Amino acid sequence: MRPGPRWLVPVNSSDGAVTFVLGHRPDGIRVGLAFTSATALRDAMGPCQESIEIADGGLRAMLAPLGVTVVQVDPILVARSPRALPTAAGGPTAGR
Repeated sequence: MRPGPRWLVPVNSSDGAVTFVLGHRPDGIRVGLAFTSATALRDAMGPCQESIEIADGGLRAMLAPLGVTVVQVDPILVARSPRALPTAAGGPTAGR
């Protein structure tokens, strides 16, 4: 049996915990994000985006309990959630 593809998957990390960055399609469906290269990830999400390398099967297994069944490979542009963007003062906008 041939192993599945391996992806670079964008993550956020804090206090030793790592979480996947999820996206939404225009129809509102939540999707996992995966990239075939560091260049593709950087072009879509910027040079400071953290990522991990993971096999397709492992990614899908970890997304399934979240109800995410679609993985978007090499999206061209990924917009950040307004809660993830800094305010003019430099702090997060969450909780406002």
